[in-house]
Amino acid sequence: HFKTAEEAIAALKSGQVAAVMAQQSELEAGLNGNKAFALSPPPLPLLNIRQWALGVGVKAEHEDLAKALQKAMNELTAEGKVAGIFAQYGVQYRAP
Repeated sequence: HFKTAEEAIAALKSGQVAAVMAQQSELEAGLNGNKAFALSPPPLPLLNIRQWALGVGVKAEHEDLAKALQKAMNELTAEGKVAGIFAQYGVQYRAP
């Protein structure tokens, strides 16, 4: 077992292990498009697989700030800028 996905991916790349199960974004970023490794959903039908939405924590008393941040994130997403940021790290953006 490895403490981090990064360590597990390094072990996969070096041939120390044959497979790694981690969050898809960690695998995409760690493998950085290396065609020697295939990414696929784990063969575990009972595993609860969900996509992660982007999130921002704002104190309840700052509702105006929360609304402004939501508006800005919606605009950045619509303009493709969020997908661009993901792409810079070798991760495919998947809308929630």
